[in-house]
Amino acid sequence: MNRLCIFIHKIKNPEYWPTWFIYAQSFFYVAFHTLRLRNRFYPVVINPAIDSHGGFAGVNKVDLHSLFPLHLQPITCVWEPNESPELFAQSIATEIPFPCFVKPTNLFRGIGVEKLFTSDALIDFLRGRTAPVLVQQCIHLPQEFGVFITKIPGESLRITGLTGKIFLTVTGDGKHTIQELLRENMRYHVSRKHIDPIWANRMQEVPKKEEILLIQPVGNHNRGTIFKDMSRYITAAMESFFEEIVPEGVHYGRFDVKARNLESLETGQELYIIEFNGSIAEPVTYLDPNYSFFKGQRIIRKHFKIQRNIGEAMLKAGAVAPGLLAGIGIILKANTFEKEKSFTFTRKRE
Repeated sequence: MNRLCIFIHKIKNPEYWPTWFIYAQSFFYVAFHTLRLRNRFYPVVINPAIDSHGGFAGVNKVDLHSLFPLHLQPITCVWEPNESPELFAQSIATEIPFPCFVKPTNLFRGIGVEKLFTSDALIDFLRGRTAPVLVQQCIHLPQEFGVFITKIPGESLRITGLTGKIFLTVTGDGKHTIQELLRENMRYHVSRKHIDPIWANRMQEVPKKEEILLIQPVGNHNRGTIFKDMSRYITAAMESFFEEIVPEGVHYGRFDVKARNLESLETGQELYIIEFNGSIAEPVTYLDPNYSFFKGQRIIRKHFKIQRNIGEAMLKAGAVAPGLLAGIGIILKANTFEKEKSFTFTRKRE
């Protein structure tokens, strides 16, 4: 598939449009209300339990996840740059089986996340790293969801967005190679830079008839995952469960969870928190491929209005916020984290 076809596909589908364009209106919305609130950049005060920026940029995931019940989280170990990769891999062997996931402690949008299948691959990944790395148990449950929670002080928690994730897969027909099966899949072509290094040595394999191969195990939109708005399935029982596990001082953010099914989101049974994003969390239901740009904008505006309402309540309660220029500096810092290249990793297929 040529580059022109991919370019046209991206132009036709708002889910691929640049983040700066999608959020341009929201930036002016925040700037206007920051000035209206006597030059107080309110997004950074909405999650005081996380850190001084409310989880806006560079928050340490170890500290962040400590806010939530440990029994709802995968087993996680932290490798520090002063540790021997070989000794670390040996020390965690009895705690975390392979395959496992590795991720940086303070980046977002799936930057640096990899699924590794062997101890040697883990050692190779860690060599030369200059920042801490999380090594996380792989949870073998069939569904992954994004659960966006909001809690205006004094009110009950609400789930304002529920996103289902459909991972990039191919189904064998017993005749065609993996490469041939992927050829007409536009999501593969859009995200192939993340996929080709993993499958380079297997592209010519012919999967059995009806065999389903998971091509990309990382559930991020920029890795080829389809995001589907499932907000119609939100229930009072779900909101009640998440209200129980969200601590005081966390009012806004998105959980990424692995679960057996939708009922797991009501009971907490067979459910694991993979990630939580605070003030900077995106309401990713807007990425549903069936939604127009304007539908997506309505979803984003709804969440930014809730964010403002939380911010105003926190300011009235005495929270101290920086000015607009300092807030722009925090945004630029977040952008720096997003562009971090220290975790780009091209590896051999295990």
